[in-house]
Amino acid sequence: MLTVLTAALLVLAVSAPASAEGQSGDAIQKAKDARAELEDITARVEAITADLHTNETQLAGAQRRAKDAEIRFQTARANLNTEAASLVRSGGGSLIETLLEEDAENAVDRLEFVDVVLRQRTDWVVETKEAEAAYEAIVRDIEERTATSRKLAADLKVERAKLDAKFRKAKENLLASGGLASTKGVDGIAEVAGGLACPVEQPYSYIDSWGFARSGGRHHQGTDIMAPLGATAFAMADGTVTRASSADSGLAGRQVQLKHPGGVDTWYFHLDTVRVSAGQHVQAGQVVGTVGNSGNAVVGGEHLHFEYHVGGSAVNPYPYLVKVCPR
Repeated sequence: MLTVLTAALLVLAVSAPASAEGQSGDAIQKAKDARAELEDITARVEAITADLHTNETQLAGAQRRAKDAEIRFQTARANLNTEAASLVRSGGGSLIETLLEEDAENAVDRLEFVDVVLRQRTDWVVETKEAEAAYEAIVRDIEERTATSRKLAADLKVERAKLDAKFRKAKENLLASGGLASTKGVDGIAEVAGGLACPVEQPYSYIDSWGFARSGGRHHQGTDIMAPLGATAFAMADGTVTRASSADSGLAGRQVQLKHPGGVDTWYFHLDTVRVSAGQHVQAGQVVGTVGNSGNAVVGGEHLHFEYHVGGSAVNPYPYLVKVCPR
């Protein structure tokens, strides 16, 4: 499906005189190229975000293991010191002294004792070395993962800056062409077809990010629709608001949840503002809020986390979005 800008340009191309056909064709191609570039950057942002979350989860696991490994090492070293002290108290473990013992029975008892102490000491030497090596390996892993997280965060910042710049340019083009993009302080106009609307105004970009890694070892149960901060968010279909929270808390941050006929629910997370109230009936394309980075969206930047639930279970929203959000 074509973007609103591309569609508008197609109309111009059809009605334009022959002399203008070349120019219209160039404009359409530029619009397609811009959309493809947006999607390429979005794909990189999503991939880096997933890698960052995976690395952070593994880093947290390594930090937990480091604590256990340190305890093991300290315990082994303490036991080694204890066994060494026992050996000293036994007379140093000198076999010569033991053999020169006049009382044969005492010599045998002492030799058996020293043998036991020596074996235990050897066991604790091995355990201490192994525990220390394990601890040092985990510390190196933590250092490497910390460096990886820093690099991924830097890469993500660069890609987000590119995406934001492309969105600004796309918005300028839409406004210049009379497209359906909002100006500051004015709500955007929803793209509604067949009783369904795209949840975000143009310009936006998204890919199928279902199942991608997220913080805490979770997996993505929605589609992230990238858009500029403050972009208008719309109800996808007629329904009733079951939740509208303006509190920036938890993973979702500011959010709206809608219930639709047929056991369908749609969720809108990471909003900047909420424009509806619980219990309110909304129509497809009605404004429910604006796109933001509340909750844990700060990692990937401004976007709408959109979820689609059927019968109480989250399903991949992507197949539903491609029908109503031109790509």
